[in-house]
Amino acid sequence: MKRTLPYLILVAEAVLFFRHVLFLPGYIIPWDLHGLHVPYGYLHAEALSRGEFPFWDPYTYCGRPFFATIQAAVLYPTVWLAAWAGSIFGREHIEYLLELSIVLHVALAGIFAYLLARRLGLSMWAALCGATVYELSGFFAAHAEHMGVLICAAWLPLAWYAALRSREQRGLRPLLLLAAIFALSIFSGNPPGAAFVIGFTLLFALLQPKASWRLPVVIAVAAAFAVLLTAVQLVPTYELTGNSVAKYRGDYLKGGVPPQAFVSLLLPNHYHVFDPPHYNGPADISFMFLYIGLFGLALAIAGSVLARKPGFPFVTIALCSAIASLGDMTRVTHAIYAILPSKIVIGLHPELATGPFTLALAMLAALGIDRIAPKRLQWLAVPIAAIELIAVNSGRPMNAMPSAANLADSAIAASLRALIYKTNPPARIDTIHDSLEWSMKAPQTGVYTAGGADVMAPERIIQVRLAFAQGARWGSYYQVENPQSPVVGMMNVRYLLTDGRTTEVRALDRFRLVTKIRRAQNMEEAAAILKSDDFKPAEEAIVEGDFPQPADAPPGRVEVVRYGLQSLELKVTCARPQFLVTSETHYPGWRAWIDGRPQPIYYTDVAFRGLFVPAGKHSVTMRFQPTAFTAMVFMSGLSWLVLALLWFLPDRPS
Repeated sequence: MKRTLPYLILVAEAVLFFRHVLFLPGYIIPWDLHGLHVPYGYLHAEALSRGEFPFWDPYTYCGRPFFATIQAAVLYPTVWLAAWAGSIFGREHIEYLLELSIVLHVALAGIFAYLLARRLGLSMWAALCGATVYELSGFFAAHAEHMGVLICAAWLPLAWYAALRSREQRGLRPLLLLAAIFALSIFSGNPPGAAFVIGFTLLFALLQPKASWRLPVVIAVAAAFAVLLTAVQLVPTYELTGNSVAKYRGDYLKGGVPPQAFVSLLLPNHYHVFDPPHYNGPADISFMFLYIGLFGLALAIAGSVLARKPGFPFVTIALCSAIASLGDMTRVTHAIYAILPSKIVIGLHPELATGPFTLALAMLAALGIDRIAPKRLQWLAVPIAAIELIAVNSGRPMNAMPSAANLADSAIAASLRALIYKTNPPARIDTIHDSLEWSMKAPQTGVYTAGGADVMAPERIIQVRLAFAQGARWGSYYQVENPQSPVVGMMNVRYLLTDGRTTEVRALDRFRLVTKIRRAQNMEEAAAILKSDDFKPAEEAIVEGDFPQPADAPPGRVEVVRYGLQSLELKVTCARPQFLVTSETHYPGWRAWIDGRPQPIYYTDVAFRGLFVPAGKHSVTMRFQPTAFTAMVFMSGLSWLVLALLWFLPDRPS
């Protein structure tokens, strides 16, 4: 019982912290978990229910890569389990299952922090106090919505624990443990968070007393091994980054936590973070809340003063992470950002450095109580810290909010589904001054949309949307500003939503044949033609590629035989050779066959798929098959097998 008691306490604290979400009907973890990860889960579950791997999302942006969108975290174990359970027992359970995953990882954060503190030689109650401060801190309270961020922060203390083991214990197991931790951090869907896990683990190793060259090398090798373990996810994500607006992130945002956020260490509600309608802080609420309790902060200060030698690594990490978290928010850090390569800048989210900052303070708090309190009284620190943090941080809008009406179950969503599903495939909608939820929750509502709101939006589809909206190349969410633009109907948009009202517009067929082609050399030239006044999408197509001009004849006929999540089949009949135009987003990995023979797909009308069809009656099939996926599955699968085999080899004694 004494051995298991700390773990039971930490699990109980996490459950008590999220009691509203777990036990009170109508409470949810809001914002990104509800609006982003739950729709992802719906699409994931739908694919699994069809016996397919979730490569593609046909509901959003006229189609887009899904698995490559790393935030979907398709391969993270608890996310996959939630989607699998949703595919079996009903997708309405996915949100609660994801919330259970959040609670589980908060408890794991505490357990791993406890193991780290014990590895540092601290008493059970001192270690438990530090673990309590960490798992109930403002970081986890504020980032409950950010699933990938929270998961990375949960694995961070175990990575530091493994680094200590590697210093003290010869053999492969500490290295393999580090590699697995780094890999799970990457699979969580937040690469910047995983980068901080790896980077601050390396810094933690360098700061250890009598650190040698061996420990940093072990961490570097573990990180390289983690890349092999996660190649199946990293390679498609890297490809999507190059084909999405994410590559332009350096144009507009470098990010960071404003210095004012550190006020929340003493005054948690100084900027009214507990009252979002009256919030007056200089940044997102999630990044303005760092409260670890006045008791926890006092212990951390005591630990930094009284435990100088063991506390030195944590004081250093607290200072380094605090400075790193400022990002572009100060003159000094702005100057540092100015000299960084753009490929590094687009992947940085400096505000996530508040995770290592919080863990460093929690370990200092554990050292503090270990130094100032007799061992027989140290247990009192645990309930004091827990009661204060649960009272202040729990049940706040960032981690427990009464749920509003679900858009997927609304009357307007039901009426739209009845309208768009009259055709095969269903027609699309778009919005003018209407809710962002139509773009975010399309996989959940089942309402196909030409819009979207994702930081990894395909670059070409955004160029199409800029034909009827004003904005920069890096924007991901543009509503229709010019409903008279023929490009709106070109995307098979049949209904526009404006302040809850539905207006029908003239939509072109999702699949159609044309005989007039306007050639373009590249995306920029094609986009210029698309935006010109003389472009007539009902009669012509803009094509990037070299092939014979279609014959001038009346357009043939296209019949949709099957339209799936990531494949389709058509019957095409034409008297003369013609060009098949679709309003389906093209992307590397889409393949086409005519009567079973492979055919090239051309970028058409900037973002869509098109192909040349010979005269006669033909069966046209298109399927999304990412090029390198099979090879990456083999590489990652083999790497996991090697890890498992090496784990069971006998280690050399310490």
